Amino acid sequence: YLPPLLVIQSRRKQKKVETEVVVVGVLPAYPAPEGPPPPRKKRKRCARLTRSYIEALARRVAFCPGVVLAVSFLMLGLFVLGIVLDIEVATGVPQVFPDNHNQVQYPILEAQFTAVPQVDVKASLQSREEKVCKGDAEWGSFSPTYDCDLFWCDADSTTSTTDDCWYSEISSSSGAGVSSLTSCASVSFNARVASPSRPETAPTETALQSMAAALGSDRYLYSNNSVAISELKTLVVESWSTGTVVTSRFFRLGSVATTLSAHVNGTQACSVQVVCSWNVPACTFTGYTALGSFAPSSRRLKATSRQLQMVSSPTVPTNKQIDITVVWGIRAPKTIPLLGPNAERWSYDPHFQMSNPWAQRAVMAMCEDEPPAELLIFRRRCFIQDLRSRLRIDSRRFPSRNFYNEVTYYSLTSLPMQEQLWIVSDSVAAVSLSFQVDFSYEAGAENILSFKEKWDTFVDGLNAKASSTGNMAWHTAQAWVQAEAEVAIINSTILTIVVAALGGFGCMLIFTLDPLLALLVLLLVIGVVTSLAFFMVVIMAWTVGPIEVISLVAFVGYSVTYSLHVAHIYGEANAEDDAEVEASQVIVESPDDPVPPPMKPPPTMDAEELTEGEKRKIRARKAMMRIGLSILSSTLSTVGASAFLLLSTMQIFTKLGFVVLVVSLLSCIASLVVLPAVLILCGPNNRSWHERCCGHRAKPSTPENPELGNAYEGGRGNVPVAEGPD
Repeated sequence: YLPPLLVIQSRRKQKKVETEVVVVGVLPAYPAPEGPPPPRKKRKRCARLTRSYIEALARRVAFCPGVVLAVSFLMLGLFVLGIVLDIEVATGVPQVFPDNHNQVQYPILEAQFTAVPQVDVKASLQSREEKVCKGDAEWGSFSPTYDCDLFWCDADSTTSTTDDCWYSEISSSSGAGVSSLTSCASVSFNARVASPSRPETAPTETALQSMAAALGSDRYLYSNNSVAISELKTLVVESWSTGTVVTSRFFRLGSVATTLSAHVNGTQACSVQVVCSWNVPACTFTGYTALGSFAPSSRRLKATSRQLQMVSSPTVPTNKQIDITVVWGIRAPKTIPLLGPNAERWSYDPHFQMSNPWAQRAVMAMCEDEPPAELLIFRRRCFIQDLRSRLRIDSRRFPSRNFYNEVTYYSLTSLPMQEQLWIVSDSVAAVSLSFQVDFSYEAGAENILSFKEKWDTFVDGLNAKASSTGNMAWHTAQAWVQAEAEVAIINSTILTIVVAALGGFGCMLIFTLDPLLALLVLLLVIGVVTSLAFFMVVIMAWTVGPIEVISLVAFVGYSVTYSLHVAHIYGEANAEDDAEVEASQVIVESPDDPVPPPMKPPPTMDAEELTEGEKRKIRARKAMMRIGLSILSSTLSTVGASAFLLLSTMQIFTKLGFVVLVVSLLSCIASLVVLPAVLILCGPNNRSWHERCCGHRAKPSTPENPELGNAYEGGRGNVPVAEGPD
């Protein structure tokens, strides 16, 4: 196979040859040369031996092209199955050196001595003072203009009765406490009520009368009621454990003076405070006793506690379940470069304040509130629940106003607290919670990412309800990282290969001017790339990382070369021009070489007797004979050059050496075995693609020298001749 300029030069030389050249089959017998034959060079002998091997290969492929194609399809299917079953995506920065290299071991040892920087997480908050009064505050004359910005009480989450009014401890006129009404001759009280609407006067008077009767019990004689309804500042009913807040209007109802029957010890004037909750959540006050239900239409709004819904019987083995960590107080870097140092590092969140009760409630909500059953939570490790249990055992309230001191005290005997707290500069800078879910990390990247979206929705919902001091929670899991990396690498690899293949198809179409030939070569290239992926994933057991992706993409163009040359020569060859010539005849290497006479004339065949299949066989064998030697030489030189890369220390060069070696062998086999079989079975004929589509046939060209016939056609200057014995 000669370049176009050499073809033109060789044709000019052939025209000057005085010896008559005719098509084989009508060549005259040449007299035997006198004397011993001239010695042949070893290079020509090696080239002829190689051509004989290529000819034998061409005969075998032409004999059973269907078997070659069937075996190729079967192996390709097995390769795809092996890739799907064994593919594993690499995470992190690709490792350049072997595991025992000092460049790999040094960062591991250095990390053990890295100092943790001291980070100040105290945020500057604008101070604002407001006066808050308890809902049971004693006000003397109970003036409605009492200096309070709002009233506050702790919600009663334990009372199960239907009482809606409570009275305080009894105090005497002398200021001393009284254990019971037996020491009282009269009792007076001021009443206030939390209600969503303003109470009416008549029902209120009736309610005050009933309260006085209930308070005096069997010693009640009569009472003087002074109804004076006035609205106070807003009452905030807060559940300290859950952080649930309900606001209500707060009213002063008036005062009542009750006269009791005579008693042997009843000589003092006593007083109490009465607080009612009508149609709003009840408050709890220290030392108060239930008085009864006196609302016109009494009903209590009581929140029900909810516990985390757990999976009772897991379906996934414990060693395959996904571990999810929910984190507060740490800002993760938004982007991580593939190579080089990371300019953005993680940092503490200055807005996260675990000492704030609202932040503690936000963390507790992750373990206490009932999540969707689709989260599949099987086991959890929540330090916040352990802290709350210990505080309640010691009769302390949760959330805690002294969080740091209490959590450091209890963490001495609590492993979850030690594992899930980041303490910096005498403050809790960050916390985390751990969940083990009944979902396998082997479920596949798409299924894992779908499951991750459910956790995204759950965590985002809790963040939306939390305060600004604890609404930046985020969750992470090793399964999320691997699934996202796998999908990104696979999608980008497939997209890049598709783009490269389409670009190669366009170039092949321009080169061959035949869409069918370009399509066949494109399919063959895809098969070579698939086989290369099988070698990397299954045989070498490499994890698919940046180096592997670059190898697959970069060598798409390399695998095109050999097959494209074979297809190009097949498209230019014409089986009808030399139908009487055996395909096993050797192509002369130079127009100046003498043409040896044949031992006997070969069997001839009329061109019109050839079928389309026989023509495709002749053209395929011509293509193999003309370019086969060049393909083998190129493969041998590439394999020899890449073999030295296999001895490299750096893994990137070792992998590239294997890839170059394998893709060269695969491309050689595909171009000399698989592609000829495909061309024999379904290759295009001599007509151009537009002639085949339109049903027209081009007129045969007339040779310039009638005596030479078509000897110069379809061969790029090479004349097919018969070869005598060596």
